[in-house]
Amino acid sequence: MTTPSESPVITITGIVTPFDWELDDSIKAVVIASPDETDYIVREPWAVRRLLPFLDRPVCAEGVVTGLEPLGQRLALRRVKALADLDPETVDLSLRWPPRCDGTEAVGRQAGAVRDPM
Repeated sequence: MTTPSESPVITITGIVTPFDWELDDSIKAVVIASPDETDYIVREPWAVRRLLPFLDRPVCAEGVVTGLEPLGQRLALRRVKALADLDPETVDLSLRWPPRCDGTEAVGRQAGAVRDPM
């Protein structure tokens, strides 16, 4: 099996939505739902906190797929960028495929140089 350090960095666009909750109703996991109908699940607490301001908003994200879950792929988030004031109800994310995340903000402890997959 490929380890996260050997896995390629992927770039995705999608809408951030809650995925899993704690008993106190706080969000403990989010999903980035991409236009190709793949769900990328983010569970790391620091990454979830970083994505909370983007709930129900389109984003461009970079990360590494670290495993599979029954409802999607687990993503180790590296970078994220809001897709500038786009209305998630009307934006056609497929027009941005494959996206370029120029100027993304590095997040968390995994921040650093990320290969451009283009």
